[in-house]
Amino acid sequence: VTPEDEELIVRRDDHSWLIDGMTPIQDVQRALDLHELPEAGEYETLAGFLMVMLRRVPRRTDSVSVAGLRFEVMDVDNFRIDQVLVTREDTPAAPATPK
Repeated sequence: VTPEDEELIVRRDDHSWLIDGMTPIQDVQRALDLHELPEAGEYETLAGFLMVMLRRVPRRTDSVSVAGLRFEVMDVDNFRIDQVLVTREDTPAAPATPK
């Protein structure tokens, strides 16, 4: 993984990553230890993967679940997916803190 790739994939903690939509899908697979994704060959980037899975241009907060991971669109700019938050689905949700 090159320094440029590291800027595209930011590990937030043990269970989540913030990834640029233009990140090559192979880099995403390597970083997340994903061996196979559905409809491989139909896309080259994380943004392309989300478009194929949703069958439309994704909007903010759209999400896709694959291989125990949730891919949520965090930011879209001029129909381009800027950022995607990836979280492990088997992670217990943080308890709500009362105010």
